[in-house]
Amino acid sequence: MKVAVITDSGSNLQLDYVNSTNNLKYIPLQINVDGVYYRDSYEITAERVYEQLNDKHIKTSLPQ
Repeated sequence: MKVAVITDSGSNLQLDYVNSTNNLKYIPLQINVDGVYYRDSYEITAERVYEQLNDKHIKTSLPQ
């Protein structure tokens, strides 16, 4: 029997760790910045989101 752990980017795991761990699957949350969607950790970093908090309308949503 195979076992895997599935988590989303809300877990705050580093991609290097996720990619080096067998049976760990990672689903990025969608981050909406002024109507444009980005895949968390792949297309936008947490640092970039924090930088834009005061200037942009930022929301998150489930993966699409």
